[in-house]
Amino acid sequence: MLLALGPIVGRIRRLTEAVRRSASASYASPVPVDGDDEIGELARAFDAAGREVRAQLAAKDRRELALREFLANTTHDVMIPLTVLQGHLSELLAGAEQGRGALVAAMAEAHYIAAIVHNLAVMAKIDAEVPRLHREPVALDELVERVLARHRPIARRLGVELDGGVPEAPVRVAADVTLLEQAVSNVVYNAIRHNRAGGHAAVLLEHVAGDRFRLRVVDDGPGVPPAELARLAERGFRSDAARTRTPDGQGLGLHIAARVAALHGIGLAFATPPGGGLQVDFTGVCHFGEAADSTQEAHL
Repeated sequence: MLLALGPIVGRIRRLTEAVRRSASASYASPVPVDGDDEIGELARAFDAAGREVRAQLAAKDRRELALREFLANTTHDVMIPLTVLQGHLSELLAGAEQGRGALVAAMAEAHYIAAIVHNLAVMAKIDAEVPRLHREPVALDELVERVLARHRPIARRLGVELDGGVPEAPVRVAADVTLLEQAVSNVVYNAIRHNRAGGHAAVLLEHVAGDRFRLRVVDDGPGVPPAELARLAERGFRSDAARTRTPDGQGLGLHIAARVAALHGIGLAFATPPGGGLQVDFTGVCHFGEAADSTQEAHL
């Protein structure tokens, strides 16, 4: 019996030592598989568990790196408009002659800070390994009206005319309203902020073929070179025209819009309209059901 059990005990001891070495190295080294019997199956199970642990640790490292990078970028983004805002408020205190111009600029910086903070909350949600969406029927026409009302004051003070139009028949979609509203807000704010005094921006919602909708945001600002249109949704990318007009910022607004659209199965396309500027189209399927609220995991 001792002679028969000796090889088995030796294999178990070698397996135990291999598992300990793998664990001490954060499961970086694989567990060797020896044989097709029960001990071999146990070794395969340990090796599979090690691979899963390595994958989880790698995902954790990626999340931590993304969080550190995002916090660093956001800190940079917030500090610039805060510094500018403090300067404008100092001008207001210094005298009333330059008060109006300083007040307009201060409001623009405050609006920009609010956009950054909202984007921080959205990025924290959609940067998860498996983002969770709280889907519910959303009145897209009402969402557009809210976005227009939020951005008209800053557009007016920057000298940009912001118009909008929605159809008489309601347009409903199944969406996470917080994420979708921030996505649309980012695109509208982009159309205002990268425009010029005397420029125009418009938000148009309409029913298209069948049960589909199109939400178009168009402006007559400096526009984007055709070669750069396909890169607008990249994280951190900013076109030459955008960098020239507003050198601060990390290029997250349109990236967030694209990520949110993808999570909802909504198309997002960039184009240059005939008169110049930038045209952004959200296209998707209308929602007609009365389903209860639900929280779903979204996979990309």
